[in-house]
Amino acid sequence: MHSTTVCAFQPERSLLSLHTVKIHLPSPKTKSMKQEKCSKAPHNTQADVSKSIIFLLAASLLFVTGCKKELTSNNAESDKAESLAMQANNAKAPAIVVQPGTSIQAAINAVPNGSVIKILQGTYSESIVVNKPGITLTGEGNVVIQNPGDVSIGIQVVKGADGFALSNVTVQGFKDRAVEIKEINGLLLSHVTAIGNNKEEFGLFVQYCTNGTIEHCEATGHTDTGIFVGESTGVSLAQNESFANTIGIETENASRITIDKNHMHDNSAGILCLLVPGKSTSESSNITITKNQIRDNNHANLQTDPSELEFILPTGIGILILGVDNMLVEDNHVTGNQYTGIGVVTTAILGPTPGIDPVSDNVKVVSNQVKNNGFNPQSLYFPTYFASDLLWLGPDFGATGTGNCWSKNLYDTSFPATLPSCQ
Repeated sequence: MHSTTVCAFQPERSLLSLHTVKIHLPSPKTKSMKQEKCSKAPHNTQADVSKSIIFLLAASLLFVTGCKKELTSNNAESDKAESLAMQANNAKAPAIVVQPGTSIQAAINAVPNGSVIKILQGTYSESIVVNKPGITLTGEGNVVIQNPGDVSIGIQVVKGADGFALSNVTVQGFKDRAVEIKEINGLLLSHVTAIGNNKEEFGLFVQYCTNGTIEHCEATGHTDTGIFVGESTGVSLAQNESFANTIGIETENASRITIDKNHMHDNSAGILCLLVPGKSTSESSNITITKNQIRDNNHANLQTDPSELEFILPTGIGILILGVDNMLVEDNHVTGNQYTGIGVVTTAILGPTPGIDPVSDNVKVVSNQVKNNGFNPQSLYFPTYFASDLLWLGPDFGATGTGNCWSKNLYDTSFPATLPSCQ
């Protein structure tokens, strides 16, 4: 037998993948029955073979071209389907627009989980409850959510609303809290302003939460705390401004918290990190306070309830740490606070501490500029002779705790006069 080759398409390989197939032709020396019957007719066997080869090559070319055309068409459809699938996978969550005169709460009730609600510029007199996961509320322009009457909480985010995000809104005039977020995993507060008008207790209040970010927010005029994080883990507070509150930022029985590049000014106390008894967790650790501007926190204490911790705090505190372990306080600018700049103090100074270790361990205070603090101490509960740039107090007002150290700080005064250096 005589053989030649043509190309055939293999669809399971690449677009133009070809392989060789042998096509067997009759040998020139073999005559078919038809040829024997017509032996008298003129015949050129070699020419016939050549024509057969040309015919088969042409047919093969048409076959390959047809396959290629079909593949190209199928591939285009596949690409189109893949593109549509990618668009579907990458599509943003369903979005709805709310405008003045309509209800934000009604929109939340109507949309599915994971939706984005855009709030157009205007004033909305209502309180809001978020109880669905993945809800994003974002303001477009100047959006104000205000108390419609005698309501305690402006925006309340409850258990089950994991992955909540709020941005570009002002919440003002509520009795207790502008924004309250409890028992969720994953939260973002960005460019949120909380205005308390010296009546509201808390601005931004986060409790029993994990994995959150509070950034570029502002809180002012709260009788307790502007930005509060309690009994939570993995929360970052960055580039916020808190002023004219009793406390600017407070963490309570919280762990794995970062407080970075915030501006705390004109409060009674700038930043307060503490461990207190009677909470769901008896530990507070791994908190970093870095690169913050903390100045002139000499505002009158707005807390009028003697049973509250804030009531006994002296006015004029920059940073105060009570009972928290494993902290880094670094590269902060702390100035103009009339009682103390940076204080590491036992929680026992506040009263009995059942169920907790009230003494801070492994607190490192390094490379801070702590100047012009402790110049006008006024307190009914804290002795005035503690007033200084740097303060360290244990039980019975003696320095105590293990691993606490101070290094490379710029300061003028300290209590005690000598502080242990970091190794």
